[in-house]
Amino acid sequence: MTSPPGRNAAILIADDDALVRTVLRMALVAEGHTVVEAVDYPSIAAIDAATPLWLAILDIHMPGGSVHDSLDALARRTPAPTVLLLTGGSSPEATVADRVQGIARKPIELEDLRARVAALLAPRPDGAS
Repeated sequence: MTSPPGRNAAILIADDDALVRTVLRMALVAEGHTVVEAVDYPSIAAIDAATPLWLAILDIHMPGGSVHDSLDALARRTPAPTVLLLTGGSSPEATVADRVQGIARKPIELEDLRARVAALLAPRPDGAS
């Protein structure tokens, strides 16, 4: 996999709250990214495999399936996107936390979102992607 782009990355926003999706989409588009949206697990699973996703911002509680279902659908993609998990409650169980590259509390401040997205999309110093 090539190093992810700092800008112009395709990012999935998966949240059942339309307002959350809108605010996050506006912030990410303003940073130069392309945004794909999903409202539930079936819409995550239905995203065209030809659509490359560098990052998925995933709400821990999505209708239509468990967080593991959503993570499984994302893991089946080639390449699999990096995942930033959004949670409004307590920390996720270890079996979930071990599968994601970042965890943030909702509501997320936009500056925090921008910083986390930039860090998750930055090429890693070890050359891995």
